[in-house]
Amino acid sequence: MNMKRLITIFFALITVFSFFPGLSQAGHKITGRVYKAKTATLTVATQDHKGKMIPNVPFSVDGEKKQTGKDGQASVEVAPDKKITVRFDAVKGYRIQKPKNGISLIKIKAGEKKTVQAVYKKTGKMLVS
Repeated sequence: MNMKRLITIFFALITVFSFFPGLSQAGHKITGRVYKAKTATLTVATQDHKGKMIPNVPFSVDGEKKQTGKDGQASVEVAPDKKITVRFDAVKGYRIQKPKNGISLIKIKAGEKKTVQAVYKKTGKMLVS
């Protein structure tokens, strides 16, 4: 190859990389760019009226069934910027106090984290012997 052809190819590659900056950074950490988060994090927590966490409580997020863990919490990635319905299910031996009717409607922005908490109160009568 002659020198003129090499210079032409060199400048052609520089031109291509200037139009497609992602090609020149393949395999490297990209810094200085801000990417908008495409999800939000919803944490669901369940506790009794005295503040003690209640484990393994079933709930749903926009109809998708979930369950809290042994610590009474669960985190769910959700689509941002839309109304989300969280519905808490019944728990044997408890009745739900908060949210009203066991349903919470929330909206979370992209990249944001929010917590929805349900409070249950023990039911039943103490037996005296």
